[in-house]
Amino acid sequence: MGELNMYRQLGIKPNFTEIGRRYGLHRQTVAKYWRQGEEIEDRRGDRASAFDEFRDVIERKAALPGITKKAVHEFLLDRHPEAGLPKYGAFTKYCRE
Repeated sequence: MGELNMYRQLGIKPNFTEIGRRYGLHRQTVAKYWRQGEEIEDRRGDRASAFDEFRDVIERKAALPGITKKAVHEFLLDRHPEAGLPKYGAFTKYCRE
């Protein structure tokens, strides 16, 4: 059962902003799906990570003794400022995956 269908059956109007944040959609898009009786498709997994391009560099640097995730992230930011890499929190999540 989809999330919006669950709210419909309970007769509760959902928080469109919160649902949109979880699914990577704008709140007005979620509200449109709610009004039209449609269900939300999770498209977050379709996007490639900005760090995928530098995966081999990350793996080589991570293999060095005494290196930290923060050091690897700072290295990437310093060497590739044009790439527009995400912040450190996104990098730690990428490393865990």
